[in-house]
Amino acid sequence: MPRTIITIQAPAGADLSPALPYLDRAGDVEIRAPSLIYLNAGVSPSAKRLRRKLVLLRETVQALLNIHVRLGAASSKTVSLVAARHSPPGGLTIVPNGDEAKFLEAVVIDLLPGIGRRTATYLRNRGVNTIGKFARLPQTAAVQLFGLAGIILREFSRGADPRDVIPHSPPPAIKIGRGSLLSLFATPLTYSTLGVGAGARPDSTLG
Repeated sequence: MPRTIITIQAPAGADLSPALPYLDRAGDVEIRAPSLIYLNAGVSPSAKRLRRKLVLLRETVQALLNIHVRLGAASSKTVSLVAARHSPPGGLTIVPNGDEAKFLEAVVIDLLPGIGRRTATYLRNRGVNTIGKFARLPQTAAVQLFGLAGIILREFSRGADPRDVIPHSPPPAIKIGRGSLLSLFATPLTYSTLGVGAGARPDSTLG
């Protein structure tokens, strides 16, 4: 069955962790960065139910933290993150299952995870200004540009991303007195990076 992954993207420098007690009740949560969270919404609900869920998530997080967040929902982490980045502040974008390539076709190359500002400029100067154009690069060209990371970036640009949401460690509960619990948040995050070969190098980590 198709799955749905929701991305919640806060402004740079913001911290979504105070909303974790609420988000944990909505599904498995992966903390990718203080301002970026993935949420596994499970088997894809109807479009109407999914939109209601995203609106509720947005309104709740914004009320708790007093910040505008962007939300995206799709069948994979990459497309969900691109959808969130593509949304205006306080907005949301849903990519229906099966429409991933169609959605990514015209999105600017800057929004593809792993492509930073300098790399995006390098690609645009060579006529690759959208994610769709990057997806049509021959694999040999992607490898020549980015080494082995080019294979992964090319697959991501086509909406192919089998990665699952990795739930963060639940906060331990410490008993204080009789029946009183103190919840502690998880330990600080770690970030994964991709090694790249010669040529132009992606200058940001993959989402």
